[in-house]
Amino acid sequence: MISPSKNIIKLNIKNDESITLLELLAQNRFYDALTLYLEDENTTQAQQIETYLAMLAKSDPIRALEYMQVFLDNVPESMVWKLMIETHIAQGNLAKAIKLILQAKENYVSDAEEKRLSRQLKDVSVAHIDALMQRKEYAILITFLEEMISYDGTNNFYAFRLAQLYIELDKTNEASVLLEGLKYDEVYAQNVKTLLSNIDKEKEKNYEYSIPLQKHGDHYIVNVFLDGTAFNLLLDTGATYIFIDEEKASMLEVIRSDLLLQTAGNNVQAKLCVASSMKVGNLELNNIQVTTAPFKRDGVDGLLGMNFFKQFIFFINQDENVLYLNPK
Repeated sequence: MISPSKNIIKLNIKNDESITLLELLAQNRFYDALTLYLEDENTTQAQQIETYLAMLAKSDPIRALEYMQVFLDNVPESMVWKLMIETHIAQGNLAKAIKLILQAKENYVSDAEEKRLSRQLKDVSVAHIDALMQRKEYAILITFLEEMISYDGTNNFYAFRLAQLYIELDKTNEASVLLEGLKYDEVYAQNVKTLLSNIDKEKEKNYEYSIPLQKHGDHYIVNVFLDGTAFNLLLDTGATYIFIDEEKASMLEVIRSDLLLQTAGNNVQAKLCVASSMKVGNLELNNIQVTTAPFKRDGVDGLLGMNFFKQFIFFINQDENVLYLNPK
């Protein structure tokens, strides 16, 4: 596994069988030294090669990294990988250093070594993230953070940094998804709450209408006026139409009286009506279709369905209980 010139290396050594490994290294004949070591493989010679590689890394790191990889290919149990990581870090090859750290963590190491590698991984990752941010290499950074999230889903550091990056890139929807998953993290919960609040405030600036809501169990109620009559309606984007209790809808004009509504329990006979005007907060609409049928629920007169919501881009601020609307 040494190199394509392995046979030539052996011939060179045979021409001078008295030469020692240290002498070969002093002459920078690394491949000859490695061949000599592989014929004996004693601990002292391994240490001599590792010391040579450490010194070479300071003067000629590119060649040193080449030799380190060759040595590891032939002596996989060697600890030269540690030196490779440090050399890559010193050269600013942080992505390669991270790759080597991850490979090392996949191999069997002691608990102490595992902790050391984890600390090193965090330190190098932070430096790598900062460098990519400084160079504005956002696509590479997003890929890296996504890979680290996939590698260790229990470490929320990478998810939080990706959320921060998405915010900086004005990708608030992507940021919100990540932050929602971190709301109960002991380390990031407070920062997550602040970021989500800031995102909500930025969203609110772009909406024309703001409608106050009331909590009703796990749902929201909005106060709606249909042809001047007030109704408390549950927000329900699963309902096709606005739906209200027929006993309270006598003022509405009936268009059809033979509707059959499908509900979770059974089919219900209903009427299709029209309201000349509909007011929700500071919003007013005309000629809105409404379905009516018996609907009995304490404190609620019906449902605000999709024939209302489909007209808008909407957002609910759950902390302040406000529905924000923009006409499409």
